[in-house]
Formats: sequence, structure tokens, C-alpha cells
Amino acid sequence: MNKTVIKLSCIGLFLIIVLIVRLKLVQNSIKAVELPVESPNVETNAPSLFVVTVPTVTPEPKITSSQALYVTAVDNLTPVPSFTPTPTPIDMVVLVDGINKNISDMYKDSKDINSDVVGWIYLPKTKINYPIVYRYQDNNYYLNHDITLRSSNHGTVFMDGFSSGFWGNMNLVHGHSMNDGTMFGQLLYYKEQGWADSHQYIYIYDGFTTRVYQLLSVILLETSGGTDKVPLSFGNLTGMISFVDEIKKMSVVTCKDVVNPGDILALNTCSYESNSMHLLVYFTRVEGDTLDG
Repeated sequence: MNKTVIKLSCIGLFLIIVLIVRLKLVQNSIKAVELPVESPNVETNAPSLFVVTVPTVTPEPKITSSQALYVTAVDNLTPVPSFTPTPTPIDMVVLVDGINKNISDMYKDSKDINSDVVGWIYLPKTKINYPIVYRYQDNNYYLNHDITLRSSNHGTVFMDGFSSGFWGNMNLVHGHSMNDGTMFGQLLYYKEQGWADSHQYIYIYDGFTTRVYQLLSVILLETSGGTDKVPLSFGNLTGMISFVDEIKKMSVVTCKDVVNPGDILALNTCSYESNSMHLLVYFTRVEGDTLDG
């Protein structure tokens, strides 16, 4: 009896040891097939949806007070269509104080001095070779300030402040007619037929290309405001054509016919027949790079 109990106890103990060994082997087997820990829902070779590529942004340049006015004006205006195809870009070389200079270089040098500069005007065989500035809704400041913003009786040639500030289908530019012939002083000679015949073309560099304009009309305008009868833009081609027909009839000299007239350039200065007399010399944009003498 006692031998039987002992034998059974030994067998039971043996079975328990075998069971423990089997359980140990099973646990080791389970650990051997565990998956590596990964981010949820991310495939090993797939790009992460949470990685954002930030583009490199160039810091905006600081804006001067005059530039701020210019930007404000541009943002609130709808561009007026231009009716003249853009001519082949040209860069004109002119003689300044015995030195050949590119109009584009003179423009850039002036632009570096004053951000209000929007163009350069050049009339061959005259003193008219100046930067053009623009000041939003202000036609007074540049009557007595130069491009360095210093006080000057000569002022600066400037685009009308109530225009868009861009070169469009109607461009009104002002300048003093000085007694020494500087600024727009020599425009007064356009009242003479011979001068008009020999100074047919004028050039505007707009920062990108040189625009070529041909003489269209020369008008003496009696007005207290100076330019209250001059439009600043045309809403459509019909309006522009009607205006061109009107000013050609009013011209004090005979101007050559221009086939398919384009964008209009009006140069305004004081004439001295009376205190309120103004001279308006109109040009129209044409194709080509004709240099007038």
C-alpha cells in the first residue's frame, strides 16, 4: 500500500515537471514570433502623412512710405487694357555730358535713389532726358522737389498722381517749362511747324522696354485746372479713337497721319500766352525703334 502511494507520488511529480517544461517551451515559441512595434497604420516603406514640407520663402523687402502709397493705389485699381502690341524691346544709348549711357541704366540708378521712379523720358536733340516719378493722388509734391526729395524750383517730371501709376492706354506726364530750357521748357518749340517736323519721336523706358511714340497733336488749352479736360484712361477702343480724332482737329501745327494709333502719351506744361494757358503735346505709341535724328 505504502509502496503504491510512493510510486503514484513519483509519477505525479514527474508529470508536473514535464508540464512545466512544456509550458516554458510554448512561451519561448510565442516570443519568437512577436511583430516589431510600429507606428499605427504606417507602412514600413510608405512616406508619413504627417511630414510637411515647408517651402523656402524669401523675406519681403521693407517698403518705404512712398512705396506704400504706390502699392495701395495699385491694389484698388482694375488695369485698363492697352491697345498697342508691345514692340520689340530695345535699350537706347544716349549721350550725357559727353558719355554714352543706356537709358535702362539711368532708370535703374534713379530707381535706386527714389522708389517713386516709374520711367525715363528721352526726346532726341533736346535737354529732355529725365526720370519720371509717380506719387499716388499727389500732383503737387514734385512741382518743387527733385528725385532726391530735396526742394527744387525745377521739380521733377511726373506721371499724373490720379492715374493708375502704370503705363497704359493714356499716360499724362507733367513738367515745368523752365526759362533755361530744362525740364519741359523746350516743349514750347512744338508750337513751331519746323520744330514739330524735326522732333517726331519720343521714347519712354518703363523699366522693361523702351516705348516708341510718334507726334500726334499739339494743343494750347486754356483752363484754370490745367488738365481738367484731359482723360486719364479710356474704357474702350471707341472712346480712344474719338479722342484722337478730336485732338488732331485742335492741333496748332500739322502732324503726320499715324496709321493705327496706339497708346497715348500727353506731355503737359505751362505756356505763357496767359496765366492759365497750358501746352499739351500728344504722342501715340508706334511699333519699331526709329531714332529721330
